[in-house]
Amino acid sequence: MWTHPVILSMMALDFSQNFFGSGRALLPIYARDILGVGPQGLGLLYSATSAGALVMGTVMSVRTQVRRPGAWVLVSVGMYGVFTTFFGISHLFWFSFLMLAAAGAANTVSFVLRNTINQLVTPDEIRGRVTSVNSMFTNTGPQLGQFEAGALASAIGPVGTTAVGGLLVTSIAAGLAVVASVRRFEVRESVPAETGEAPARV
Repeated sequence: MWTHPVILSMMALDFSQNFFGSGRALLPIYARDILGVGPQGLGLLYSATSAGALVMGTVMSVRTQVRRPGAWVLVSVGMYGVFTTFFGISHLFWFSFLMLAAAGAANTVSFVLRNTINQLVTPDEIRGRVTSVNSMFTNTGPQLGQFEAGALASAIGPVGTTAVGGLLVTSIAAGLAVVASVRRFEVRESVPAETGEAPARV
């Protein structure tokens, strides 16, 4: 796994997005002190990410082809960071809700494509081990991110914490964009053996 740039990059993006861009623990502070929307508004803020994810999941379910999925992962993670930053500095409830929904949509794109890429490029004989390592990133990133957000917010405040976290996520995605094997990665579609055709890029 450490010697495979595509798999390693997908896991690094996963962990960085969950660790630096996970500001869910700060939503009560935003609802009470920054946006002033109370418990009802807090409930809407919690649902915004899921609403965006639901819409994007529906869109992706009807897509049969995705060209350059590696590039799309980089773009979606980068946009997740941008939307998170805009949410962090927003003082308008409707705009904050929209940014959280957009972040949820971007996260869905990166999540689906990252997992698809990992499954397709991992050799069968080590698939279980790679999946277990990926699960460690996926399962520990959000929880550690909540701790990081709370600890940093006590020092620089919730707005700075969320904005800086979003910028870090975007910066990491931009940094990994220089890896050509990730940026140019394409999924090869399986072709029935009897056709004798070469695999097609999709």
